[in-house]
Amino acid sequence: AEAPEAAEQDPAAENRLLRRVFDAVPDVFVIYDPDRRIRFINRAAESLTGRPVSDFLGKRDEEAWPPEVCGLYLPALEKALETGELQQVEISPEVPGAEPYVHAVTYVPVRDETGRTLQVLGITHDITGLRRTENALRRERDFLDGLVQNTSLGVAVVEPPNWRYLMVNPTYRTIPGVPGITMKGRTFADLFPDLAAKGAPAMLAKTLESGK
Repeated sequence: AEAPEAAEQDPAAENRLLRRVFDAVPDVFVIYDPDRRIRFINRAAESLTGRPVSDFLGKRDEEAWPPEVCGLYLPALEKALETGELQQVEISPEVPGAEPYVHAVTYVPVRDETGRTLQVLGITHDITGLRRTENALRRERDFLDGLVQNTSLGVAVVEPPNWRYLMVNPTYRTIPGVPGITMKGRTFADLFPDLAAKGAPAMLAKTLESGK
């Protein structure tokens, strides 16, 4: 009956549990000592590099990674050790023969009660898919913006409830009655007080509600 409690207090058992927890995480976890040597690294490093964990232990990053990779994040790691403050960096190495990737790297210093840095936890998260999606959305937005800016139709985007102008294209500015001043950020009532007084904002609200 006492065996489970004893196992819970067994440092070796606790270490094995922590190893299983870290190995289950897809991010790369690294623990550095004050000399910047790797004292722990989880098995996500094996999936990333195809190299065993033992290939990294006891080494500094420049001894384990090519300079075109570690040179991008080492300043952040060194600053975390020097200042005892959290550091974050995004890297996108150009490795010959390898697919392009983007990693978000975070360094979390572990300090004692005096503030001295004992270790630094490094966490590397793959954000390649996120950045590809963002780039694709940006290209689509730029394409659509180009269509709007170059169309022969007047286009304006307004935001309720005050019908503030967010965007107008060049053709919209040529419409008779449209003021030749900066429109972005101004409301419909500011720019067209007469139309506003005649109930134009209510018509805009009805259009928004009905979609017609």
